[in-house]
Amino acid sequence: MRGKIAIVSVLCVLLATSVALAAETKQAKASWTGTIQVTGKHSEAELAKMAKVSMADAEKTALAAIEAKDADKKVTNRELEVEHGYLIYSFDIKVTGKKGIEEVNVDAGDGKVLAREHETSKGEAKEKREEKAK
Repeated sequence: MRGKIAIVSVLCVLLATSVALAAETKQAKASWTGTIQVTGKHSEAELAKMAKVSMADAEKTALAAIEAKDADKKVTNRELEVEHGYLIYSFDIKVTGKKGIEEVNVDAGDGKVLAREHETSKGEAKEKREEKAK
């Protein structure tokens, strides 16, 4: 009987820990709020019409957010996308002499930097696989 109670107790603790970690991970991913909320599926052309900031202006903002000489920064990928329900520009920026890439998200409504994250090559490859799976 005590063994069963111990097993049930351990399972309850594991379940509670899993739920707490899942909630924390979800909250960390959505730590910013954009200005253009998007629901449902939209074509690239429809998303472009919703944007108030041009791709070129958003790219300048993203590059300015990276601390390096201008000559050492190169945008390797750019896209207008919906993330966490908001319309954003996402830029992958390679910095000469630094491993991985800097990902900078710029709000498509007001042009402000929403998030910046350093990604390793493995992390970038994983993200691309996840995007293809969607």
